[in-house]
Amino acid sequence: AERTDPVRVELFVSEPLRVPEGEVREYMAKKRKALEELADELAKKYQKGFQVKLIDPEAEPGMADRVRAEYGIAPLRAQPGSQARIWLDAVVRAGKKGERIAVRDQPDRERSTSEVRESIEAAVRRLLPGAMKTIGIASSKPKLSPEEMMQLLKAGMEQPGDEYGQLRSALRAAYKIVDVDLSSGAPPGLSSSENGPLG
Repeated sequence: AERTDPVRVELFVSEPLRVPEGEVREYMAKKRKALEELADELAKKYQKGFQVKLIDPEAEPGMADRVRAEYGIAPLRAQPGSQARIWLDAVVRAGKKGERIAVRDQPDRERSTSEVRESIEAAVRRLLPGAMKTIGIASSKPKLSPEEMMQLLKAGMEQPGDEYGQLRSALRAAYKIVDVDLSSGAPPGLSSSENGPLG
């Protein structure tokens, strides 16, 4: 069956004239121009069933409230001590599912346009049924009681993490990652009553 509802990418980016003059305005002008070019590139690459829009939530009445309510996205403070806010976020939607995309810079470096493109394309693959293969990871995650957690925190230690966290992050760009439980002895998604152990 062919998709009837398009994949939508909404880039929430302040228009430069709506932010304070100086470095912040120059930064937003540069970011917005780069994201406009990315939007054009994606629209040309994925012509059918794909929509991409650059939106300044402050430019349309009610849009900022909708973005906050629907996606949980809020603007950033333009400068320390300033009341001015800037928008720099994105969402990819496919049907009723949506995923927030990182557009904001990292604390230690600027996020490149190619990183944003890769994030958008990976989200599209994750959201479209059958577009992405699934990898199951069977790992034992430590289960700590509240008392054990408090002892760790009092000792200045962190909760033991997922030893496969980095692997999950690396694979998530190209695959759908799910946790699987192999304690029953049967492969995930196959009960012992269905066609035997090999299906």
